[in-house]
Amino acid sequence: MDKPPISLFIPSYVVEYAVVDSTVKYMNKKNLWAGDELVGVVPKLAISKDIETSEFRLSHCNEEWEDLCAVQSATTIEEIKEIAEKHYQGINKNWIRTNYNESDAIALIEAEKEAVKCSFCGRSPWDEEIGRMVINEKARICELCIKSYYSLIQKNY
Repeated sequence: MDKPPISLFIPSYVVEYAVVDSTVKYMNKKNLWAGDELVGVVPKLAISKDIETSEFRLSHCNEEWEDLCAVQSATTIEEIKEIAEKHYQGINKNWIRTNYNESDAIALIEAEKEAVKCSFCGRSPWDEEIGRMVINEKARICELCIKSYYSLIQKNY
């Protein structure tokens, strides 16, 4: 059974996961949507803990652990498991602990920020004020730097 990544969304870490196998009955009690598409039954579920709020979130995932839909959250892991059990009867016996922790998630977040920060100003995509980022294999430039350099070019020509 393949284990999920440390984090499905920033800033969080996966605490437990479950595979929806033939012993689990999908109850179809709630229509879950991902954009314009109905999600329906999924092959994998994950419970993540948000680092900032300490809330737990139930993610409905595809085979590659992509978070298709995560609308349910709760203050305890038991509450999230109850929600999952309502939709996936029998899933409670399938939950597996990941042994990931908050420091694993923080290290991952910091590594991701470092890997995609602006080559010019050093800001990361998680800094709200930077806007979008243009990225290629050798350099990255944020929207703030593009605007700043464009303004300089306009003044000099």
